[in-house]
Amino acid sequence: MSLHGRAPSFLVTVLALASWACSLAFPAFSDYSGRLLSGLNTLLCGWLGPLNLTFAWYANIFFLAAVARLLRGGTTRLTPLLALIISLDTLRFTSYPLNEGGATAAIYGYGFGAFLWFLSLTLLLIAAGLRLKEQNDGRETSGKRLFFMGSMLALALLTATVCFSVRDRIIANRAEQHRLEKILFKRTAVCSAPEPEASRQVSIPDGPLEVRVPRHASKAHYPFSQIKDYLKWGVRTVRFGGRDYTIRNVAGEMVLVSNPAAIPATALLEVEDQEEAIVARLSDQYLNRVIFEQKWAAEPTGRRYYYCPDYHTSPSQNQQPRKLLVEALGLTEEAVLPDDVFYNKMPYETVEGEVSGLATRHQSREERIQAWRQAHPGDMSFPYRVMVNYNCPDNIGWDRLDNEPINNTGNPFVIDGQSYYWGLDGYRAYCDGPYVYIYQVFSHFSGKGKYTLNITRRTLPELQYIWTRLVQFKVPGETTIDNTYEIQGFREARGVAEAVLVHYQSGNALSLTFPVVVEDKGE
Repeated sequence: MSLHGRAPSFLVTVLALASWACSLAFPAFSDYSGRLLSGLNTLLCGWLGPLNLTFAWYANIFFLAAVARLLRGGTTRLTPLLALIISLDTLRFTSYPLNEGGATAAIYGYGFGAFLWFLSLTLLLIAAGLRLKEQNDGRETSGKRLFFMGSMLALALLTATVCFSVRDRIIANRAEQHRLEKILFKRTAVCSAPEPEASRQVSIPDGPLEVRVPRHASKAHYPFSQIKDYLKWGVRTVRFGGRDYTIRNVAGEMVLVSNPAAIPATALLEVEDQEEAIVARLSDQYLNRVIFEQKWAAEPTGRRYYYCPDYHTSPSQNQQPRKLLVEALGLTEEAVLPDDVFYNKMPYETVEGEVSGLATRHQSREERIQAWRQAHPGDMSFPYRVMVNYNCPDNIGWDRLDNEPINNTGNPFVIDGQSYYWGLDGYRAYCDGPYVYIYQVFSHFSGKGKYTLNITRRTLPELQYIWTRLVQFKVPGETTIDNTYEIQGFREARGVAEAVLVHYQSGNALSLTFPVVVEDKGE
């Protein structure tokens, strides 16, 4: 199609269409993780915007309708205006869905594709104004108004884009500079706060680091409430809720262990979970001085996931707040523990078990509760340790401790006040003299009556690992899918083990036998 001799309105219309088409090839938006949404991606998916109560995508319909009319030689006034007005709803486009599960990503900034798209809408206004002026039918005044409006909007768009782009790059901190590399400017105010640095240090070679975080903190929960994270970063002992947590070699295994606090803390880390910010303060308890006080302000994204300066819930060695804390404590890379230190993979075997019924009936859970209450008159509670341990002394077994963040340590196995954490939840214990059997019974969804017993044998009180078996078995005539069995008896002889499984509700007992080959530990 030759453009020679064409009217100015036609040429500007073609330019508007070209700008719109080019916008599809460039990034239109980016999110905080650096993902780019091209104009084409936005065009293909934007029609779903009403699900998020945004309608800017529908400006494309009015734009293309106006372009088609102008290219055919017609005139239009309302359609280009509607396209421009609807496009302004882009300013309410603050997040987009990541998957069908409802996860979303917040929009960080606008790219060259978004600029070209808005530019095409202003050029369309100019073209519509020129067309009215070219008609000489008394609508020249309306044409001049449209032409002036489109020209001023195009100039304002160009000026604002240049100003915002230059301003953001001048005042942005290093992390923001990196995110701005592939876009024009940020949707909200750019962060100029410098990366946190520790101006002082406190050495904690032996004394514990005490951490105080609000129990119901939501924003600061990760990573400041994660005991395991501090230990992996190189902190030897972490005090949380009046207990000292450390990694210890227990019978050849690296295990998380805690004891009641006994000595003064060397350093104190206090974290505040404020309405619009997270504040962390580290102080030297011996010298009574503040090492650092850092504030991370929440970004106005409608969510609490992004902060100024950068804050990461699972920080690497060079990310905050881990980097700041490690520098302030003078920790070295050699002190960092491997990620799998808390996940000991012990050897196990899968075996088939045989089930037979027992004539004797055992105590159901309700009967155990009533028996405990009769032995403890006036106390209507039922301790957790009584529920999950059987035949164990009061000072041995699974327990729950006050003020303990079990969501990141798991429930402790306690021996004489010392707690051991294998990261296990929902497990039970059966004690038999110098041994303890730690187990879990769970049902299969593949068929009713099918179960697996995951059972580990350890010595007491050393907790020396002996063996683990995954015992698969089927309960004849079972019509429900549940995991309501516990061990109330156990014996082992000649390489064969027999467990007495008792149903919580009925008290009916089953005998489960399975092969055991004890590994020689050199004892």
